[in-house]
Amino acid sequence: MPIKPHHRPQRQNPVQCSDDLVRTTRQAVANALAATFPCDPLFDPSLAKLLSTCGSIVKRHGGLIEVAIAEALVESGMEVWRNVRIPFMRSALTIVSSPDFALDRIQRITFSQDDIGGYFDADIVAVDARWACALQVRRGGGETGPVKRRRMEREIRAIDLSLVSWLRQLGFDTVETGGAALVDWLGLSGFSAEITLHGEALDVALGAPATAKIEAMSATLRQTLDGQIATLLRPVVAAVDVDKNQHARRGRRTVLDTAGQPIVAPHLRQEQTLDNPRQPELDRATSFRFPRPERGDGAKRFH
Repeated sequence: MPIKPHHRPQRQNPVQCSDDLVRTTRQAVANALAATFPCDPLFDPSLAKLLSTCGSIVKRHGGLIEVAIAEALVESGMEVWRNVRIPFMRSALTIVSSPDFALDRIQRITFSQDDIGGYFDADIVAVDARWACALQVRRGGGETGPVKRRRMEREIRAIDLSLVSWLRQLGFDTVETGGAALVDWLGLSGFSAEITLHGEALDVALGAPATAKIEAMSATLRQTLDGQIATLLRPVVAAVDVDKNQHARRGRRTVLDTAGQPIVAPHLRQEQTLDNPRQPELDRATSFRFPRPERGDGAKRFH
């Protein structure tokens, strides 16, 4: 497990979304419905609107997962900050990039301002007396690109080495254990298991009912979306019906010749003829053949 588990007794009563989380969830759906998206030329405008809106709601779900985790930590009595830039040291990056790091795991190093090699944007930082954690939250519906994934893994491991020391220098003198990890809610981001929290491991590591809170928020999101899905589908169904009617009218059109008489397409007789017993003969009453030029008229044979 990437973070030393926070041994806090979890609440046994059912976990529900707070009023603020419910409002935030419903507002996310409303914002997605009201947003304006560029129309994809491959689709009907109503269908393009439906696809773009659903994609926007999926992206907003990732942010709501972050809010739900933060709320679960706050309700468990922890101090929580969101969107924190955490510095990592160059020496820490060198350690985690070494091939011997997996064999000789260094638990902690002392943070130094003179050795800062960059900053990592942590979605959540939580502190509870002697324990602390820094989290990067991903919905995990698709695999993260290999270059970005490797960079994030190195930075998370580097922060894990110096997080406790960094917090103690900021005034949290009682912090003794903790670490950094990535939350992969759906489990499809592709990050290494040693830095990932997924499923029940999330609750065990945080000592808070985070998964139940996320599930309650997701249920509210689905319920809100179900109430609006008819509004999204109605223009799509109407566009499909219009296309179907236009296609039916085009199928009933009759082509006329110059004399105003309907042109009948050639038909094939199913029975065989004596002259050509292997091939069905074209209906001579409705078929037309171009006259074959004679060899003497200057016609050329193409091979």
